[in-house]
Amino acid sequence: MREGCGDARRRAELLSALPGADAWPGLPADERARRAAVLRDIRQRIERDGPRRPCADSGRGRLFMPFAALKGFEELIEGEARDAGRQ
Repeated sequence: MREGCGDARRRAELLSALPGADAWPGLPADERARRAAVLRDIRQRIERDGPRRPCADSGRGRLFMPFAALKGFEELIEGEARDAGRQ
């Protein structure tokens, strides 16, 4: 466990709140195994690193750069609305 990554009580709360794979009855065996593996990984990460905490990151906006290509969409919609109002 890393130092300063949350107190033991918060870690215990998070671990006790994690469901088991049996929380979803009727799942096929392969999906049940997949969910059990994901939940095991989450549990191990919480035990090892503690709870995650939000932190400010000035570079986070770069994650959204692919959406910049949609900038012209709003203008297109406005133009279509104007054209429709003329008819």
